[in-house]
Amino acid sequence: MKRYLKALIIALGLCSIGVAQKFEIEVKSLSADFIQTIQNQKVQYQGSFILKSPSFAKWEYKYPLKKIVYIAKGELISYEPLLSQAVYKKVANSLDFLAILQSAKPSKSNPNLYYSQIEGVTYEILFEKKLPKQIAYEDTLGNQVFIELSNVVLNPKVNDEIFVFIPPKGVDIIK
Repeated sequence: MKRYLKALIIALGLCSIGVAQKFEIEVKSLSADFIQTIQNQKVQYQGSFILKSPSFAKWEYKYPLKKIVYIAKGELISYEPLLSQAVYKKVANSLDFLAILQSAKPSKSNPNLYYSQIEGVTYEILFEKKLPKQIAYEDTLGNQVFIELSNVVLNPKVNDEIFVFIPPKGVDIIK
């Protein structure tokens, strides 16, 4: 679960970093496909996410197993269809993307590279054509994590209803 939370922190932070770069466009929402690789374990996850300011996210893992993580109104819901289970948690302050905004700093040697440090973890965020392309960090277990982004869309129209989880019949709810 911590791996998913770290990925969500990064994703939520991407909206903020666009503002930190002083883009002419205000970042209100962001969507992308991703490939998340955990190098030390040779594990790879694939999926997509959509974010909306100030703190809405839907992170959908499609491979190797389906899992959907929702964040809205201070609550995180992790739904695993194969287990028929949804876990509800209150969201910690660390998931507030404003924290990443406040700490994101450009690299002195590369104008497309930004660094952000949250809870002792340093994130490297690489931009290409003013859009986030790759995020790299070392998790608390010493694993090297790389997230490649593709099909990045800045400010797509997003209806808040996509961040609402309605449990299917028979799903176990864990709070």
